Amino acid sequence: MTPPARQPAAGPRAVVPALDRGMRVLQLLADSPQRAYSLSEIAQLLAIPKSTAFNICGALAEGQLLRRVRDGFQLGRGLLELGSAYAASVNLVAEFYDVCREAPPDLGAVIQLAVLDEDLQAVYLAHQDCGSGLRLGLGGMVGRRVPANCTAGGKMLLALLPPAELDERLRRGAPLPRVTRRSVTSRARLLKEIAAARESGYAFDEDGVILGLSCVATGFPTSHADGGYLALSVTAPTSALDDTRHEQVRAALDAVAGKLRPRLLHPARAPSAARRRGLGLDRWRRCARGMWTGRGRSMTGSRWWHGTPRCPSLAPVNCCYGCWPAAYAAPTCT
Repeated sequence: MTPPARQPAAGPRAVVPALDRGMRVLQLLADSPQRAYSLSEIAQLLAIPKSTAFNICGALAEGQLLRRVRDGFQLGRGLLELGSAYAASVNLVAEFYDVCREAPPDLGAVIQLAVLDEDLQAVYLAHQDCGSGLRLGLGGMVGRRVPANCTAGGKMLLALLPPAELDERLRRGAPLPRVTRRSVTSRARLLKEIAAARESGYAFDEDGVILGLSCVATGFPTSHADGGYLALSVTAPTSALDDTRHEQVRAALDAVAGKLRPRLLHPARAPSAARRRGLGLDRWRRCARGMWTGRGRSMTGSRWWHGTPRCPSLAPVNCCYGCWPAAYAAPTCT
């Protein structure tokens, strides 16, 4: 069954109809990148004349944003070039990869970097495969959108939102989408997990996006990301996660987050000089690096929970430089 075309976000009426239709064509093909769409299908799904679809697709193919195949059209390599150019222009992606060079190459997991779009989708900007051996589509995750309620990184990003904004996004996104039978689709349960993430600095999912995979994530505010927040997460096969592996994965997450956070701190999050004096310089430095730790019980009952880096002096969400642990990454460790 052909999925319905994804409509652009609500906003002012398009002033360039042809450009708006071109973007809708790209969005339609991006929703099912493995299949080809004929001109008739594109015209029908987007409710535009076939002659218009012919002209738009021809122009996009000329610019290599689409490519002609036997059964119609698919996305073109020009989009990859544009995406690569965008990634090169975003400092946080370069910083992420630089930090991930020191991640253990035999971690057996994938580290990823994600941001939140204008609705309820987590968008993955980069990933680092550290000997995961996974062949479940994670290798093509850059640019992928996943419902935030289904993934640890998405839940962490939702936890960072102000309460009023979170309520509005959940209202617009109702009902919550489902990816697997283990996805969180209950608003009450999602809010409980978000509250736990705000308290602990970690969010979790098990089988929420892909059955057989577990994930832990953390996040912090930064002016370098669209929307002002980013999440780092680590995904690994659930079957391979014994107590020792849990500790290794959590340590890797904390290490990546601890190194990336100071590079991408939101200017407004730095404590004042008076506040630093109140903490004591050494204590403040340790706090900013996420070295204060506490013990607790996860509200989600997740097996990932082994203790929560906490700042004893500040509220969890407003902790100094956002001193939470983190982890999620990109290309293979060397």
